[in-house]
Parts: sequence; structure tokens; C-alpha cells
Amino acid sequence: PGQNQSKRSRFDAVLQKRNLLAVEDHSASIAQQAGLTYNSTYSEGVCSHDCLNGGFCSGDDTCDCRERQANGSRCQTVPNLGVDREGTCKSWGQYHFETFDGLYFYFPGKCSYVLAKDCRTTEPQYMVEVHNNEECTSSPYSCSRTLSLFFPNEEEITILGHSVTKGRIRLALPQTIGHAFFERLADYILVKTTFGFSLAWDGLSGVYIKLTEELKGKPCGLCGNYNGDMSDDLNTSYNMVTEDVAVFGNSWMSQSPFDSPCEPVPFDFPSPCRHKEAEINDIIAKCEVLVGFPFFTCRENVQPNSYVASCINDLCKVDDTETQCRALQEYARACAHAGNPITDWRDDFPACINQCEDSFVHRDCISCCPPTCTFEKECLGSSLHCL
Repeated sequence: PGQNQSKRSRFDAVLQKRNLLAVEDHSASIAQQAGLTYNSTYSEGVCSHDCLNGGFCSGDDTCDCRERQANGSRCQTVPNLGVDREGTCKSWGQYHFETFDGLYFYFPGKCSYVLAKDCRTTEPQYMVEVHNNEECTSSPYSCSRTLSLFFPNEEEITILGHSVTKGRIRLALPQTIGHAFFERLADYILVKTTFGFSLAWDGLSGVYIKLTEELKGKPCGLCGNYNGDMSDDLNTSYNMVTEDVAVFGNSWMSQSPFDSPCEPVPFDFPSPCRHKEAEINDIIAKCEVLVGFPFFTCRENVQPNSYVASCINDLCKVDDTETQCRALQEYARACAHAGNPITDWRDDFPACINQCEDSFVHRDCISCCPPTCTFEKECLGSSLHCL
């Protein structure tokens, strides 16, 4: 207990330091939020639906979405307009998704879904399914997911943890299967192909898919269509654009006749912050450190709004240091993937420092490029800049 209290004291001291260095609009945003009612529901007779992603009920049955620059009647989507997104789709912590074009949404589905699929060819070159944990009731980072990959003329390839299996046989890595190359690099499983598709999997819940320019406009699924226009990203499997995240997400549910039934997400699914009025200001403060030092060095490249929103969603589920660290790590990871790593950010958050075994050093950014590469541009291709 004494050690935990000491760690908490150091964490609080660092938080005070960071608040002093935060950008000027931080205090203004907190003051503006103080006059709003958070996530009011039917029982309170103010807003008929929960506001999502850090949105607030303004008192006239509408959600105020300005803080996170969110869109939709429930603040259900948050655009990421950073200049260095570079066509990466990502999903992390079970319920967070950001499309190739940069649209973030929270979708609390517990089933299997088509994350990305080649939809412009007779025989799809790839399809990625994500299998969420139906039993997950704790922190979304403590629950595992699995991936299924499908390539032409190949059996289903499953990734669970750091294990890659094909036809129930575990594969030794590195391994080449058809036009796809599988390898493990640090905590990641990497998949690279000859046709412009690459994928990184963090071994637990984070999946990051990168496509080359040649594949623009061809994908479909929860990752969107990668056409440079996020306004039509929520396009259902039956080709209807909607603003309803549940309608969109449920349409991409993937279920075989042999799977046990899985319940779709209700259209009016509750915010994870429902009934958190007493804690919400503290949760927001913990997440808005992403707009301050040292994270603000990345904000022009990868905007933090969607990550502040996802952090709020996470801490409303489980408000502990481990969950906060994972939420902050996700933004730092996005910056690293875009080639703008925030070096040593954990030094300002002692509770988030990763302990390594003797003779090993933790780094937030390592190159995807093997040491034998002569020119960086030759090895990066459709890969992320660093992991």
C-alpha cells in the first residue's frame, strides 16, 4: 500500500506539472463544460439519448459536441484531421475504431465483424475479421480479441495473442503464405503483402491496417472506403450511408451458421459514461492531458480529439491508472505510426513506465525496416513508420 501511495503521489505531482504546461484553451474548456449537463437520460427528462464521446446534453434535448469537435445528433463520430494520418485504419481496446479516412467512432459490439475487405474485385485480395470478447465486462484492455485473415486460395489464418495459426496448425515465424509475409517484431505481429496491404497487431486488442494509394476507394467494412471523404465512411454492408453507428456496425457483423447467436448493438446504446456525473470532471481532466505537454508536439500531425474521446470512454468503464496509461499510449502510438514519436513521454507519467527484463530497454518507437535495408523508402512501402 505504501508503495502504491508513493507512486500515486509522484503521479499527482507530474499531473500538476503537466497542467501548468498545458495549452491555453485547456482551462477554458473545463470552464465551459461546467455549465452543461453530462449524458442526461430519459429518467432525467433532458436528453432522450445519451451523448457520446465526451459530448454534453445542453438541456434542450440536444447534445453539445463542440469540445471534441464531434458530429451527429449524439456526437457519435469524431474526425481526425491530422496531416500525417496517411490512410491507416485502426481499432483498439475492443470498441474503438478509426477509419482509413480518419473518422473515429465508439461501437460497443461484442461479436465478430468485417474490419476491412477488398470490395472492388471479383475475388477479394484480402479480408480482415475482428472477433471481440463477448464476455468482456472489465477494462477493454484486459480482454483479448482475435483476428481472422483471408487471402485468395488460402485457409483462414487466425491471430491470437502472438500465435499465428492456419488450419489449426501454429506457424513458426517468420513465414510466407502466398503473397503475404508474417513476422514478429517486438510485441507486434506484422503482415506485409505484395499488393499494398499491411497490418500490425499488438498481441492483445490493437490492430492497425495500412493501404497504399493504389488501393484507395476499394475497401469496405468498419474501416470505411478510403476515398478521402470521411462523410460517407459509415456505409453499411448493403450500401446505405448512415450516421447511426449501431446500424453501420451491426451490418458488418460476421457470423457463420455454426457460431452461437450474438446480440446486435441496440440503436440507442448507452454511453459508457452514463451515471458518471460525479466522476466525469476528474475523468475529463485525466484525458485532456493529451492536449498538453509533451503530447501537443504531435497535435498538428495526429489530432488528439478522438483519443481524448476514447480515453473518456475507457475511464468511464474502468477508472484506474492502468487503463489511463493504455489510453494515453494509444495516442503516442498513433503519433509513432505517423512518424512523429513522442519520445520519453512516460517520464512525465511514472505510473506508465514499462519495466523491462535485465539488459532490455523499452522504446516507444522501433523501425519497421529490417537492418538490411539500404534505403528507408524501399522497406517502408505500405508499412507504418515505426511501432
